[in-house]
Amino acid sequence: MYAAARVLEDDAVNTRLHELGVAAIDDLYGRNPSGRAAFYHFTRDFEGADLGWYKQYQGGYGLLGGCTAVIDANVPEAGYPYAPQNGNTGYTEGWVAYNTAWNASLAYSQAENVALSVDKTSGKVGDTVNVTLTAPIDMDTAKAETGTAWVTNETTGERTDVTVTERSASSTVFTGSFELPNAESVMVINNVCPEPMQRYNSWTAPTTTTTTT
Repeated sequence: MYAAARVLEDDAVNTRLHELGVAAIDDLYGRNPSGRAAFYHFTRDFEGADLGWYKQYQGGYGLLGGCTAVIDANVPEAGYPYAPQNGNTGYTEGWVAYNTAWNASLAYSQAENVALSVDKTSGKVGDTVNVTLTAPIDMDTAKAETGTAWVTNETTGERTDVTVTERSASSTVFTGSFELPNAESVMVINNVCPEPMQRYNSWTAPTTTTTTT
């Protein structure tokens, strides 16, 4: 749903797709007829968690019982629209396929919250360009962390890493800077959503040869 919303141009459809995406995530976290999250070790693996799944399958081909945040089960069809007595009537076993789809869903749900900007779009060689990255990459809420932006010379393909530092603990804003190289044009991208998005961060060089963009 999130992936489709990134390419569709119908605002009403996109709004509904996002609503469905949020509802699906909420469902796994326990907003469902059973009132339980899909993770047996919910209170162990998630901060602020309260009620995990009823049981956990032991063994199986994947041996995922002890893994962090493994999805063990969820309310079966018989539990909807609201039949909590049927919440624990389905099959329980953690599968890699479940968590792979779940991780992809979480990534797509946050993709639109990623933004990268610079404070200038042209300048002379050696000028300082300040980079601001907004992204949900705050892994430790108790300290300021770092991320990475990439500056690529579009002529040679040479790439330079730029470290961006969290403005404060538990923030989603990271800042850093780099000096404009001797290149006709450069592109700044980030390692959260690494595919270049031309309409946002591709710069056209001026006609003079003494500037870099």
